[in-house]
Parts: sequence; structure tokens; C-alpha cells
Amino acid sequence: MDTLTSMKVFHTAVTNGSFSEAGRVLGMAPSSVSRQISALEDHLGVQLLNRSTRQLHLTEAGETYHDRVINILQSVEDAAVAVTELESRRVDCCGSTCPLPSAVVTWRLSSPRSCRPTRRSRSKRP
Repeated sequence: MDTLTSMKVFHTAVTNGSFSEAGRVLGMAPSSVSRQISALEDHLGVQLLNRSTRQLHLTEAGETYHDRVINILQSVEDAAVAVTELESRRVDCCGSTCPLPSAVVTWRLSSPRSCRPTRRSRSKRP
């Protein structure tokens, strides 16, 4: 079970008030939404929702969990935004955007307008 996905499904169901509406929003069948939430409840060992044919009601445990899920999902979103902003602020050197290399790279600035990447190799210990 992917806990983060289950949290998103749970939050969407609570926010929209039904498994069918959550399914429409998420592009899932209502039965898949129900299975995800049941798996989450089994994983946690508590009932999060009281279900009726037309409505969902949070249990006390569900209210506590939902409050925390909101914060977790917001933190995940904030992390994604921070990384996206970091990517958009890459260093502009030599008149173009320098790629962020996967290896350790240092930049030697020989003049204010030029730069050359230099790879540092890590010594291997025997």
C-alpha cells in the first residue's frame, strides 16, 4: 500500500463527501476509492469513516487523522514547489542557463561573465 496515495484518496473523499465524487476527481472508480480507504483503515487499525449509502462521516480517529493528513499533503506540495522554484532559479552564466550536473561540480569564475565547470573526482579508499 502506498500510504501517501491513500492519504490523498482519503482527503479527496472527505473533502468531496463521497467515494463517487472522489473517484471522479481522481479519475478512479468509486470501488477503487473504497478499497484504498479500507486498506488505509486496515493499515492503521482504526475506522476512519462511517459510511452510509449517501454520506461519509468522519469518526473521531478520522477527524484526527484528516487534520494531520492535510498538513502532510501541504508539506509535500510545499516541497514540490520549493524544488520547482530552485530549478527555475538555476545560475545564469555565460549568457545561458547552466544545467545542474549530477556529479559534484565547482565553478571557476575567471571573469565576471565567464565560467567553466570543473569536475572533482572523489578519491577511492582501499
